Amino acid sequence: MTNVSADTCRKVTAEIRAAVEPILEAHGLTMDKTSAKYGDLYALTIKAHGQSVNADGIDEGDPQVQDWFTMARIHGVPDPAEWMTTPRKIRGREYVVAGWSYRSRKYPLLMRDLSDGQVYKFQESVLEQFLNV
Repeated sequence: MTNVSADTCRKVTAEIRAAVEPILEAHGLTMDKTSAKYGDLYALTIKAHGQSVNADGIDEGDPQVQDWFTMARIHGVPDPAEWMTTPRKIRGREYVVAGWSYRSRKYPLLMRDLSDGQVYKFQESVLEQFLNV
């Protein structure tokens, strides 16, 4: 019996993701994340959620977006949905809020860089700085 290598695992996972994404989209689902295990066998877990995109283009079905709305109320953010569409400048780059990660205690605030579309993690203090300005 041969073991599955890390390289093979990455390649197979990428191919499966590429094949599964259009199927999920056809059924109104968005892929959240995949996790793969390799070694004696190869196992892949795909997590997806239903899309419920509102008029502003915000996916309200995304658990991290739901968590953002909850934490925004706790922090006293006046209009949480506006924060997800209006750019904020951090160190010369423009970001919009992408969500909140309860699992990340140190960097829970998720913000999308408008120049490359990448999501970055920030400390909660960044949100407090914007509220105090």
